[in-house]
Amino acid sequence: MFGHAAGLPEWGLQGGSLTSVVASGNTLTFTASAPHGLKAGTDRVTITDAITNPSLNGTYTVQSASGNTFSIQIPTATNATYTQSTDPWLSVASGRIRTTSGVSDIGGGDSLVTLGLWGTSGQTDPVQSGTFMHELGHSFGLTHGGLYYDTPGSYVPTLEPNCKPNYQSVMSYQFQVDLLDDGVLDYSGQQLSPLNENSLPGGLLATDGSAPTYSTTKWYAPFPPNGVGSPAKSHCDGTPLVPATDPDPAMYVVEGAANPITPVSAWLNGSDVNFDGAISSSLRGYNDWENLDLRQVGATGGEINGSGKLTVGTGKLTVGTGKLTVGTGKLTVGAGKLTVGTGVGDLTFETANSFARSPRNVTAAPTTPPGSIKLNWGTPTFGQIGSYNVYRSTNGATAVLIGSVAGNLLTFTDTNVTCGPTYSYFVTAVLANTIPPQESVPSNTTSAISTCAATSTTVTSSVNPSIFGQSVIFTATVTNIGATTATPTGSVQFSVDGVPFGAAVPLSGSGTAAMAMSSAIASLNVSGSPHAIKAVYTNTDGGFSGSSGNLNQTVSPAPTSTTVTSTVNPSIFGQSVTFTATVANTAGAGFSTATPTGSIQFMDSASLLGTPQPVSGLGIATLTTNALTAGSHSITAVYTNVDGNFKGSTSTSLTQVVRDFSLTATPSAQTISSGHQAIYTITLTPISGLTGTIALSCTGAPANSTCSVSPSTDNLQGTAIASTVTLNANKNVNHGTFTLTFTGTLVSGTLSHSTAVQLTVK
Repeated sequence: MFGHAAGLPEWGLQGGSLTSVVASGNTLTFTASAPHGLKAGTDRVTITDAITNPSLNGTYTVQSASGNTFSIQIPTATNATYTQSTDPWLSVASGRIRTTSGVSDIGGGDSLVTLGLWGTSGQTDPVQSGTFMHELGHSFGLTHGGLYYDTPGSYVPTLEPNCKPNYQSVMSYQFQVDLLDDGVLDYSGQQLSPLNENSLPGGLLATDGSAPTYSTTKWYAPFPPNGVGSPAKSHCDGTPLVPATDPDPAMYVVEGAANPITPVSAWLNGSDVNFDGAISSSLRGYNDWENLDLRQVGATGGEINGSGKLTVGTGKLTVGTGKLTVGTGKLTVGAGKLTVGTGVGDLTFETANSFARSPRNVTAAPTTPPGSIKLNWGTPTFGQIGSYNVYRSTNGATAVLIGSVAGNLLTFTDTNVTCGPTYSYFVTAVLANTIPPQESVPSNTTSAISTCAATSTTVTSSVNPSIFGQSVIFTATVTNIGATTATPTGSVQFSVDGVPFGAAVPLSGSGTAAMAMSSAIASLNVSGSPHAIKAVYTNTDGGFSGSSGNLNQTVSPAPTSTTVTSTVNPSIFGQSVTFTATVANTAGAGFSTATPTGSIQFMDSASLLGTPQPVSGLGIATLTTNALTAGSHSITAVYTNVDGNFKGSTSTSLTQVVRDFSLTATPSAQTISSGHQAIYTITLTPISGLTGTIALSCTGAPANSTCSVSPSTDNLQGTAIASTVTLNANKNVNHGTFTLTFTGTLVSGTLSHSTAVQLTVK
């Protein structure tokens, strides 16, 4: 049967959803296991199956309501407490229509599918087909986790809990609307090995050791993979969360491989993998197909009679109208009917929608033309999606949110990519109209590398070989050699001998080629020539692959010329003379303007004149000397470069004239008697054209004699001149041999020469 919605009792003593029912006078007070949401004065409740006081059965207006407690007024005053022992099937319905997906007799012939309040979510093939097969399974005696007869000879079963990862069946809430693997509709066809939530195995296997029929399963984990997602809003079976007692109050639904379990990081010992609020040491698998009871007999309108009781394992069973009915001989329970769990029937929309499902089959691929990566995915198996979030990881780094799209879109294009890195993506779904947003755990992760247009880079030089100090412009041309005609964009980094040369230069140009010119200034030495020039192209917008080009740049030494000058020429013997050598770069205008460096060796003909003198920053070297002999000297300046950047050169010779004079006297010795004269002749001879006035003097004459020179000054004019020295000795002159010194001194100078003669007086 198909219906829009089903009205069911919501609270009952049998299942524990009613914890107490107490009558005091005309007031009957109910305490529920969870907040009831009723409103006093407007809401009504209906009581059924009151045994000890049948007059309670009926419909009443709620008189008071608060938290877990509400009360009604009854017509006949009484004081009584109603329990599972006195009234095991006492149930209360609120009169509200709930979103349960269906109602079925266990092992009976009646099933009701009610998806009318599920909206669009209930109109999909997987939800309808899964719910139909689920409710039909109840009619065939199947429960939400299987049942076992643990006591030999007893017909009292133990019900297994719901949502077990080792129970791959549409009877489980995990698979009722989502189906198995990639949309398979099926009951469990094998019994998988038990799970101990305290010690979970590495994978799921059947009890015979075979692999699971379906390669994937679902479970709950205490944290979301990659740290993304929202926790479920209720237990898997729809019961409210109890943070004070739940082993893991915040749990996330994870779907992955069943053998081995993947992701293993979300498969943790001690976690409530079926999220029923308890840690179980034995969650048993179940083979539905092996245990189907197709007789559909023994159900009596959802009520069963007989002796015995139902043992509910670690799980809870929520069935149809709250009554459990099985075929003949399969299940016997005490008189009355059984309401288990919260008594709200099968899976509700709220329970199904308590967590967001992940998008399916996310793929990523480079776009054409290149430069972007496009993602596509399939809709989640259930839920109305308000939006999708896209996360990206670059080269294995932590994934970050890079964008969101509306829930009606199943694609996203990432334009912020570059060539080279590996980009990994996952997508999450966000349920519509949820506050705060209810986000799924990540989808599958998919990776892609942006396809970039291939490029080639060539390097040219404005002049090669170049002269040291000459400006050279390097030009890198980056050409798109891919299938498109797009112009490469980005920048080029030049380097010289492996060292970066200036900052990266942006490309400019059009068509399939773009150029970058070096703008930095550097001096390429002759040493190390040829130099390795490299241009490395880097793309910044992700459309082109990088490339590089190389060039050998030869650098030749710059030519030079050297000149030499003298501060004074001709000079006087003994006078300080400074020679200045100037070295010039003669490469020419527009070529090299570098200033030569090195040293100058001054030469006097073939003889070294001093030591090498350093060339200053102006290309000048100097040497000062006063040691030049009289005469003509051939002075040259020899330039030598040490670092090899300049060619050596030698100046033309400079004739440095050093002028002087000589002084001689005759005779060199003579003898006179007292009272007589001695006459000497002084001859002054110019050297190298010396001109000027020479002052003459006589010293060393004996006592009582006089020595005079005439003329006492002589003017040299290029030829030799003579003066007479007269020594007059009176009669009292001392006798003996004396040395007379004749001195000639250049007036207005320091040049002076002397000569000596002998005088003997008898």
